[in-house]
Amino acid sequence: KGSITSSSNIITTNIEIEVLRMISEKKREQYRTVHIERLKHGRCNVESGIVFLEILTTFEKILDHCMNVAIAIYNYVTNENYVTRQEYFQKTHMEVALRQNHG
Repeated sequence: KGSITSSSNIITTNIEIEVLRMISEKKREQYRTVHIERLKHGRCNVESGIVFLEILTTFEKILDHCMNVAIAIYNYVTNENYVTRQEYFQKTHMEVALRQNHG
């Protein structure tokens, strides 16, 4: 199992993916708000507006899937099983802190 990659690298990658997901969420809300204003002022038609919002939602789903895959790989490599993302991140943040203190 250790041949895939080290759990340390996986933790770092997973944290990076979660940061990207969080940034994406904030950007999606910003884009959505600006887009709704464009719709209100007639600068965009409804059909293209629906497509735009669907694209934003799809991007967020892609990042969520990336996170799920990253967690599954970590669970496989470490023989651990996390029920929720919150439990996973509690564990990974503790490991990162330990690595920084001993590192």
